[in-house]
Amino acid sequence: MTSSLLPLAGSILEIPPSAIRNMVFWSLSHSRLPLLAFKVASILVSLVRRFRITRLSGNRPRISASCTASSRSSIPRMRISMRFSLTTISLRKSWEATQSLTPRTRLIGGFREDRHEALDQRACVGATMCPTGSPYQNDTKGATDRRWLTSGFGRLERDLAAGGIGTLYAGVGHVERFPDYWERLRQSPTTLKSAFLSTRPEKTTQLDTGVLWGGNSWSGSLSAFYGKVQDYILIRWSPTPALTRNVDATTMGGEASFAYRLARSLKTDVTLAYVRANNQSDGKPLAQQPPLETRLGVNYENRTVSFGALARVTGRQDRVDIGSGNIVANGMDIGPTGGFAIFSFNGAYRPRRSLLFTGGVDNLLNRAYAEHISRAGAMVPGFIQTTRINEPGRTFWLKVNFDVD
Repeated sequence: MTSSLLPLAGSILEIPPSAIRNMVFWSLSHSRLPLLAFKVASILVSLVRRFRITRLSGNRPRISASCTASSRSSIPRMRISMRFSLTTISLRKSWEATQSLTPRTRLIGGFREDRHEALDQRACVGATMCPTGSPYQNDTKGATDRRWLTSGFGRLERDLAAGGIGTLYAGVGHVERFPDYWERLRQSPTTLKSAFLSTRPEKTTQLDTGVLWGGNSWSGSLSAFYGKVQDYILIRWSPTPALTRNVDATTMGGEASFAYRLARSLKTDVTLAYVRANNQSDGKPLAQQPPLETRLGVNYENRTVSFGALARVTGRQDRVDIGSGNIVANGMDIGPTGGFAIFSFNGAYRPRRSLLFTGGVDNLLNRAYAEHISRAGAMVPGFIQTTRINEPGRTFWLKVNFDVD
């Protein structure tokens, strides 16, 4: 695949493709000359390498394609003993096309391919210092993980009426995600050594369907999804040590929203969202999933003043995997969470076009509550220990915007 991109790069740089090919592969094959490899990639990055093809003739497809190359190095600022680099000489190819089947029906599809590379430079795993012979010595030091990852989608859309009152759609997509720095930093559950090479990319395949509609005084949408995730990257934080592993998961959910204009300046809206996910490998709920949530709002607005009221209600979340979560230690499930209801108000006044005053009160009833996906509390002398850090209580705020133009 790399060789297919070199003629394109050569035509833009006005360098023979064979010369670029020899420069890149010779540089990459000499481990003692990595800087030259990055120099070659940087020269390619400094110029834009994109091509777009558009054809519109009757029902012929509309095609958009791009090809890019880049070099990126992201090394978090940490102690040398805990460092490895996600240093990438990456190539990206993508295509997208739209085919009109009828005046009201169309088929849309796309494909993307990315090359990723990571180099492990850590001396230790699970410790900041490890003398010779220590069990914490990194067994993957100097190892490189290179992969081509692919993504793609296809979606069928149909307008409900010629006037554009709404659209029905259904589609399927597939995406692959390269493990990031923090996920590779942990230990493997099978060897308690480095998880750098044992952590596989996530692969998600998802079905989506829904409908969008709207009129002069109303609008709304309904959507649902069902997904299968192969090699979902899950971190177990407790009990220690922290371990990174791949599991298979299933996700599903939906969202509904509706808005209605009662009068020219008065509008109401309501939304409802729900997600359910399972860790199929362990036969338990998948960690760090939000609870059922609904929002109800009323807004009044004219050229001078505006007022708004919002009610946010969430359900109880007891589908948890205590000790497991994402890339930060305080982002793990620590137990079930009760539901809550929060009410907020806001208003605005614009005396002239260049001046705007806004203010309001959040959490009007001063409710003590915590989000399910939130940080855990910490034991600090002189303070009450809480399972989670609560959100702010009743909060008054005021803001002034002045446009000098």
